[in-house]
Amino acid sequence: MPKRKKKRQQQHQPRQTQFPYDREPNGCVSPKRIGGDIAGPGGPHDVGGVIIDTTDVLLVEHVEVVSVNAVRNGQSQPAIFMKLDGRINRKADHARVGCALNDDGVAAIVCELLAIHDRIGVPALDALTRRMVAAHQNGVIDIARLVESITKALVVLADDPGMGDGPRIL
Repeated sequence: MPKRKKKRQQQHQPRQTQFPYDREPNGCVSPKRIGGDIAGPGGPHDVGGVIIDTTDVLLVEHVEVVSVNAVRNGQSQPAIFMKLDGRINRKADHARVGCALNDDGVAAIVCELLAIHDRIGVPALDALTRRMVAAHQNGVIDIARLVESITKALVVLADDPGMGDGPRIL
């Protein structure tokens, strides 16, 4: 009787990521392939209290923000669309990511970015000041209205009993 040949057991091999990344019709990397993470014992406001994973993170080179009327449940409401363009870290690939934000999302991003001054100091504030003056001169923002909003916030904080003597305007 002839001997049967044993079938080789095929070992399972994990699917390998394709390089270069899959491309979108616009020639950019698929946003699904963008990475990055924040971890650590500290919180986001602790200087040096976190570790960041910069693997495949988007290095932002251009930001574009527009206001739109989003229709939800048949009702129109204002919304913001932000597009971030840039290079993928340690690669020659570029990516474009769009973010849709409501008013609370915009407020959260603005507050977090303004808090950068407390974390990294004056250079960030100087860059912010330069850009705000340029935007005001180009008619993009109204600094007087922005100052009015901040002043209202300070008045609310001054009336808050949890603030002690309240904020001090220097």
